Amino acid sequence: MKGRFAPFLIIFSVLLSASVPSFSEVEISSQKTLDLKKTLLDVAVSLNGKWIFVLTDQHRILVFSEDGNLNDEIPVDKGVNGIQVGAREDMLYLIRRSDKKIQVVMIDFIEEINVLGSPLKGRSDAPVTIAVFSEFQCPYCARLVPLLEQVLKAYPEDVRIAFKNFPLRNHRFSQKAAVAALAAGRQGKFWEFHDLLFKNHQNLSNEKINEIAEELALDPEMFERDLNAPEIMAIVRRDMVDGSKAGVRGTPMIFVNGRALRHRTLEGFRNVIEKELEKLREKTESPS
Repeated sequence: MKGRFAPFLIIFSVLLSASVPSFSEVEISSQKTLDLKKTLLDVAVSLNGKWIFVLTDQHRILVFSEDGNLNDEIPVDKGVNGIQVGAREDMLYLIRRSDKKIQVVMIDFIEEINVLGSPLKGRSDAPVTIAVFSEFQCPYCARLVPLLEQVLKAYPEDVRIAFKNFPLRNHRFSQKAAVAALAAGRQGKFWEFHDLLFKNHQNLSNEKINEIAEELALDPEMFERDLNAPEIMAIVRRDMVDGSKAGVRGTPMIFVNGRALRHRTLEGFRNVIEKELEKLREKTESPS
């Protein structure tokens, strides 16, 4: 019996030794130390690596950014003694081993979205800003346009929309369209250009972009000059950097006062907008 399996053992050991890399030396370097000052029960890291969740014996989850700074603390029930990240960065499982329960919670990370210099629609001093990371060849972005109009109509005094460019690499004319819309904005026609680009999102081309410029009676020389203006390209690049920092990976991505919108429906907008307005009312009514 022993002799029968000996060749297989030899072959297996040779394959194993060939598949395992050998290292002459392994080094580690400390990047950051989190000083908790509390007893740690569990730790989890978001899928994108941006957030570190630390559960302590004080029934709180400490939320650290990837650079080790404490961003917030989340109170949890006393029975929670374990945590685990979900399939999304904003999903967390709270584990209660004593009564064999797992609670799924969603976490809202409030992002600081820079809309200075971005095209705006609605009252400039509106208390609620809807920042939309979008691109002109995206069919889902095109479908969003009438819904945003509904939101503005429902909240004419409270909401403004900021357009943020996030052209995708797999869409050939998305960056050219972004620059063209901003160039049209210099002649006061960003939103008109925006609407026609989305109306033609399935057949965008250099020719179509020029046709839209002619249809809107833009000054052709000024438009052509602005298409090559470095400061307009800088706006597009800034928007993309802002989007990447906020965790945007696809379009459209919507933030309502920095809070990511999960449900792209009128009711979804209403729920978040009403919460923001209620927070503002409470802040106004509370004694200073």
